[in-house]
Amino acid sequence: MIPSFRTFAFTLAATATLATLSPSAGAATLEFTGWKAGYETVTITSPVSSTVHAGEFAIKWNSETTSAFCIEITQNITNPGTFSGYTQSTLAAPLVEQFGRLYETHYASVGSDSLRGAAFQIAIWNLLNPSFAATGGSAAIALGQQWADDARNASLPTGNWQFFALTHGQYQDQLIASRVPVPATALLLGAGLLGIAALRRRDGLAG
Repeated sequence: MIPSFRTFAFTLAATATLATLSPSAGAATLEFTGWKAGYETVTITSPVSSTVHAGEFAIKWNSETTSAFCIEITQNITNPGTFSGYTQSTLAAPLVEQFGRLYETHYASVGSDSLRGAAFQIAIWNLLNPSFAATGGSAAIALGQQWADDARNASLPTGNWQFFALTHGQYQDQLIASRVPVPATALLLGAGLLGIAALRRRDGLAG
């Protein structure tokens, strides 16, 4: 269980860090089934002071098994636990771009490592609020800060990621990410262009 941090929500609202959310129709049940790779205990020192668990949640949403990271720590959830009334919402740029760089650059390294899972969560909190600071959690805090800095580097690739938030008026909002596959038509087009280039190169050499 993560304690309540009302001040943190006010800070996010004041800086407009969460960008614009476009709620989808209807609401559904979100089930927290545990931790994907464990967690690290950290103490947040800014913009509020409290001890929390940082890591990647294992969840079920719309009967799909997936994972999520917390994007709003001013309210409580119980893990494991089931909560009704969550609504799916979309996130707008530039936060999507920063999350894209974070996931494209570092998510693959998280795996089953609780420290890296915690670092990834800390990086997300840092992106949501640049004044975020914490202590404890072994090396997760420094690593999370480094990953957040990387995500702010516009020269890094954003990848083909899709993000949406699961929002609730009483419980923690969650971030879900998925890699968007490259359409088969685009792959075929790319292969065709490569084939044309190869033919031109061959003809040039033959001449």
